[in-house]
Amino acid sequence: MKWSTAMLSGDTRNRFSFTGLDSIISLAIVSVVVSLSGHLLAVALQLPARVTAVTFLDSHAVASDAGQVLAAPHWTTGASHPVCYTRRARPHLAVTLHTAPNFSGKTAIVAASADNGLQFYGTGCATGSSLVITRMTADRKLANAVTRYDPLTIAWWVSFDDGRSFHGAGRTRHRLYVTFDEPGLQPLRETLLDIGCRGASGCRDASTTVAGVWRQFSQRNADGTLPGLHRVDGHLLRYWLDEYTPLASRVVNQCHSLNAMLAPDANHGILEGVGTCQAWSELLESTLRAQGIRNVEVLSIVPPDLKTGFLINTLGFLGRHPPVIAQVIHGQGTPNPPYAFFNHSLVEVNGALYDPSYGNGPFTGPTLTEAVGAWETATVGALVRDEIYGMQTNRIVQPYLRDRVPAPIVAHL
Repeated sequence: MKWSTAMLSGDTRNRFSFTGLDSIISLAIVSVVVSLSGHLLAVALQLPARVTAVTFLDSHAVASDAGQVLAAPHWTTGASHPVCYTRRARPHLAVTLHTAPNFSGKTAIVAASADNGLQFYGTGCATGSSLVITRMTADRKLANAVTRYDPLTIAWWVSFDDGRSFHGAGRTRHRLYVTFDEPGLQPLRETLLDIGCRGASGCRDASTTVAGVWRQFSQRNADGTLPGLHRVDGHLLRYWLDEYTPLASRVVNQCHSLNAMLAPDANHGILEGVGTCQAWSELLESTLRAQGIRNVEVLSIVPPDLKTGFLINTLGFLGRHPPVIAQVIHGQGTPNPPYAFFNHSLVEVNGALYDPSYGNGPFTGPTLTEAVGAWETATVGALVRDEIYGMQTNRIVQPYLRDRVPAPIVAHL
């Protein structure tokens, strides 16, 4: 003996607040199969429709970390792409549902409820075994703050009897980023959004957004070292490699840009996710621009004498120059990076300087030169230059004394 019956699942009944849609909604149609003796053999869901594809309309185009734009639909069975809107935007959805053939030609009402409070409503006519709703508008705007939803869960419902009864059509899960302002760069890589929206979550103005993003770069381990950051796939992003790495020339040649640091490439081996000061400055700059922060620029700081280099107060340098008393400089994800360079990249935001490679800043001053001087005082242990006497080259190390060193050259990149 077999039969099917429509059932409400206990206390899980719900009401939607859509205008004109105030009906009790059943979760599903349940097929109950029992034996002749009355014992339960099987319980199976029979949905009149199920969601197969979801697109977030009018959203910002998000790209993979390799720079490839992730095209709609943003969700299909077994696959999902991240979505991005600016705060206080009103999202719109398009949805495709697979329907039972006997509903072909019938008008359907589709309702959706997200766990952040947004609700959507739309109507369409099933054709064959497909129901497409081209535009469903949210009943309200997104919150007025930077936010990261991972996941944003949406429950879907469908009615084929003009709203008298609704049946569950499945749930979809999405990664939704909400930025402070309109993003100011393309491609909009997903790790940039993840770092920015994670750090600035809840921020409602530019200054707190910058501070929130910067905390992602400046937070430290208990021992004062920097943990580095991570791509959305979990891979560690780090500054350089350890001081004695034999791969220094490859780091310079292969890891000097944001694209090289972010793009997954198994052929890079140990260098995957590694970046120089230029790459790390581009990472901070691009993360802020992805939030719509406009007054951001990467600067290159160069000693006034082009034959002179910086010696940074790393563990390696301070171990060779014990008289120097200074705060130890660590690299992102690399406690003891190389310490000798002919230039260094910083990020200027509204006149303040940030050093993402070493997680230090902001450095400020009445002028840009004074701000650079504050960075030098906190970071540089000595200057080094090679001088030729006769046929010999002598390497001279001069302890950094700010009042005795000419102002550095600042190059705007």
